Amino acid sequence: DHGRVFRMKGTRLVLPLYHPAAALRSTSVLQELEKDFAKLKVVVEKADELLVVEGKVAEEESEEKKQETLL
Repeated sequence: DHGRVFRMKGTRLVLPLYHPAAALRSTSVLQELEKDFAKLKVVVEKADELLVVEGKVAEEESEEKKQETLL
């Protein structure tokens, strides 16, 4: 699920990231973490758009769609 944005319980966005300490051991993880933080900035900027579904706030969605991949 790393790097994918999920909507949880209608009004929360979750972006799984590597733990920063992992970047100390591997330069490839460091590069991924840097990309993740760039993506996190975009998610924060577009949070309102990502939480709106079909003109309704996500909190009004059915129970089956509480967890959904957005990006």
